[in-house]
Amino acid sequence: MICEGVDDQIMLIAVDEFYKAKLDYCSPKADPYKDDSTLGIISGSLRDELKCRVDDLHELIRGYFNQRLGKLLYQHSDCNDLFEEWLRDVASKRMVDMNTCNLRAYDHFFDLTIFADYVKNKSIPKETYTKMIISAQCKLEKAVKDYYNAFNLYEEKIDEFSKYMVNLRSTSHVDKSMNYLLVEEINNHPVHQEWVYNRFSFKIVECFLQYENLDKLINQRSKQSKPAPKHIDPKHTLPNPTAAKHSPPKHPASKDTATVRTAPKVTVPRNESKKNRQILICLFFAVIVMAMFLYKFKCNRRYQPMVSRKAVRYIRIQNKDSSNKNN
Repeated sequence: MICEGVDDQIMLIAVDEFYKAKLDYCSPKADPYKDDSTLGIISGSLRDELKCRVDDLHELIRGYFNQRLGKLLYQHSDCNDLFEEWLRDVASKRMVDMNTCNLRAYDHFFDLTIFADYVKNKSIPKETYTKMIISAQCKLEKAVKDYYNAFNLYEEKIDEFSKYMVNLRSTSHVDKSMNYLLVEEINNHPVHQEWVYNRFSFKIVECFLQYENLDKLINQRSKQSKPAPKHIDPKHTLPNPTAAKHSPPKHPASKDTATVRTAPKVTVPRNESKKNRQILICLFFAVIVMAMFLYKFKCNRRYQPMVSRKAVRYIRIQNKDSSNKNN
């Protein structure tokens, strides 16, 4: 059956496969649709998931890339505005607890289909938001990296930054209407300015600024049970963008949880043990050979024929007579 009216789902599957194949699809000259092996995988996914086929998949995807790279959508204000609106109003609210100023270990917004559903609810024509899928996925990947960086910053320096904010609020004596002055001061701080540069860590700054009594907030935060610390690597491979194939990012155990170091076990290396065993076998056979040699030598001496004294005397006389005759 030919695929009809499902171009948006086709493009969601396509960007997912381009992402997993690590093909470039975000640069202005990107042409991942030229990779025949990936197109074959996309065709298989269409048969399995949508139960349909596209006669010229290369041309279909190329058409959407050309429209995206043209005047419409690569820097289209509607796409940018909608994505930033979704990130601000939907994703960020799920990640940051504005009551306690906590940045959650939340990765469910790394799903492009959630953004696609958000756009659909805006009553935007399917043809229009389908053209947004490629650009939206590129923006989503950048947002994910920003979140990873913010989460690492939060895990490592939130206690230090909290103390700084308490001191800043207690010494500045400005009301909420003048919070922008505090933001400028943080921005000029040589150590804590990094909290302002990242959109997700800046949410923590905004949360702190909304409280008049930060001491109370910090005490409340300290009483809460903290989960096992995590450390997210911004260089780590990002999660898949589509819901059907999405799974939370997995991180090395050494970074995800606190590592308890124990005394190393003293073990004999395998090669060393094998070598020692061979030496023992050689020594064993050498002892056996030596024992056999000694046993044989002893037996030879025991059964050697004994010569009587008379025979010896007779031999000496015979030798003496023969020597006299010769003279």
